Amino acid sequence: MATKRPVKVRENFHQAKWDEELIFELHKPGERGIVVAPVEKGIAAEVGDGLSALPAHMVRRTPPALPEVEEKAIPVRWEETVSGESPADSMASFTAT
Repeated sequence: MATKRPVKVRENFHQAKWDEELIFELHKPGERGIVVAPVEKGIAAEVGDGLSALPAHMVRRTPPALPEVEEKAIPVRWEETVSGESPADSMASFTAT
């Protein structure tokens, strides 16, 4: 029969903490991160509006309450990739928080 080891809890443990705002705290009505170009007429004629193909029960009645934030207001945290590349080596190694 295996004996149970006592569980050790670190006495000096502290949760990770960042001194940056949450995305919802950066919200300013009317701001946009990017402006999406309108759909080209040929594509719209071929595909349609995109919503008409959805069943009525899947279409939102009200828009989601997403924050309106301009792109440059979002902090970007650079991280090294698993291979050890620096951010200068690979643009795919960043995350926006």
